Amino acid sequence: MDETFDQISVPGADGHSGAAGEDRRAHRRYPTRLAGTVEVAPGVTAMVSVLDMSTGGALVRFPVGSSIPKSFLLMLGADDRRSTPVPCHTCWHEEHWTGLLAHVGFAGLSESEAVFVSTVIEALRPDYERRQRYVAERPDR
Repeated sequence: MDETFDQISVPGADGHSGAAGEDRRAHRRYPTRLAGTVEVAPGVTAMVSVLDMSTGGALVRFPVGSSIPKSFLLMLGADDRRSTPVPCHTCWHEEHWTGLLAHVGFAGLSESEAVFVSTVIEALRPDYERRQRYVAERPDR
């Protein structure tokens, strides 16, 4: 498994594999609802949704019936011409009632690709932090 997406540790049969829900990922994930496209076969694209994103990878939802390539270029946004293609590799995927969820890593990004990913993350951060403050300050907590 790619180090970018360490699995969440849950207690095993021996009870020594960690606390339930412990998140050991190397990069903070930011929830999002970004649209994107992926070339799933030569000349065949699929509309996807990026459900969360970090500087190390993303959770990408493919439509039901899609095939998920082992590696692909992710184009973010509704206007692909304005997006920098982000090279991705599929670490693992799972079926979900909303579609196929692919946990992808970003590896070997060029400097411009890394800057693009960081810029997207920076745009997501204020809303994420605002929502975290709201949850922490709710009177019913």
